[in-house]
Amino acid sequence: MNKQISQDDVLKAWAAGLFEGEGCVSIYQRKSGSFRLQPKITLGMTDFSAVKQFADIIGVGNISSAILPSGKTIYRWQCASWELVEYVFSLLGPWLHERRTSRFREVMAQKPLFLLKPGQCHSLKTHCAHGHEYNEQNTYNKNGHRHCRICQRFNSAKWRSKGIHNELS
Repeated sequence: MNKQISQDDVLKAWAAGLFEGEGCVSIYQRKSGSFRLQPKITLGMTDFSAVKQFADIIGVGNISSAILPSGKTIYRWQCASWELVEYVFSLLGPWLHERRTSRFREVMAQKPLFLLKPGQCHSLKTHCAHGHEYNEQNTYNKNGHRHCRICQRFNSAKWRSKGIHNELS
């Protein structure tokens, strides 16, 4: 049984193949100073016509260019929002290899962290900065914040050993 493949599907498959070889799916912390994760997908090449055709097929994102140290111009297509990354994955997903598909899913799994208010991400942490587990025996709350008892004991002992408490009396 021969199934007819539409021209639209052929173009999406071509775009997926190009993305497999030249594309990147990443996540980064926004520069706003808050803990806000942002996804970004890019495709970079020195062949402008291929990048332009890719952008036309996808229909979202923008193209920029930069001069490489070799003197060549690299053209980069990118988009960076949760909705656009989901949309691009819906277009290319059926033709992507499992490696690329799993990377899209890995990045999209971070979306719940994006929806948190600044500071709320700390409530998801299971260990303190020094690797001690936050559990009932090792954790206390002060002013609405969790603290590690092991680190607190260490810091208190260090503070006492410096004799600072004697100077304050």
